[in-house]
Amino acid sequence: NLDSLRKQGIEVGRLDRAYQMLGRTARQADLKAKGHAQINEGRASVKSTVGRAAVGAAALAVPTKVSADYNAIIRDIAIKAGIANAPEEKQMSRTIIDTSRDTGMARNEVATVVNELVGAGMDLAKAMEYAPVAAKFVIGQGSDGGETAKMINALGQNAKITSAEEMQQALEAIAFQGQAGSFEASDMAKWFPELLANMGKLGITGMDAVT
Repeated sequence: NLDSLRKQGIEVGRLDRAYQMLGRTARQADLKAKGHAQINEGRASVKSTVGRAAVGAAALAVPTKVSADYNAIIRDIAIKAGIANAPEEKQMSRTIIDTSRDTGMARNEVATVVNELVGAGMDLAKAMEYAPVAAKFVIGQGSDGGETAKMINALGQNAKITSAEEMQQALEAIAFQGQAGSFEASDMAKWFPELLANMGKLGITGMDAVT
């Protein structure tokens, strides 16, 4: 009954548009409900898995000699961040070496992750803050450092996640969802930027987008 629809405030000439909006709202609610239920169920087990992997990897010997490749990556980061030949460049290198030692991830790979983040426009301080988080994900899930950096950038740009703590939660959620769906976290790192962009189009950001 068109008169009844008009009284309810529905533009009868735009029913297709109205149905699309209703469907989008329903999809948002469904995605959020399913995601949060799965995350609440598996968060504890993921933390345990990631922790064990990081501790095991940390026991591996990390070479003490800084390679030429490593120095080249450090200089590339410094140039992009505008700190070449400044004291900040040496401090950055020491922090990356410490992160490598603490996580068990090769220093070249840690530096590559930071380089990818800075290259995508992230502030150096923020990239350094995310480096240990990224390293633990790479080691624990067998993911590629470059792909992980791209995923972290997407989590920041598309999902609007801006703190290291929330980024850690997001990566734990991604790891669990990969396990729950038999979809490797390393593959999720590759596809998450596109998935997060789609969530953004539905108006879903933050941990809601991840779950």
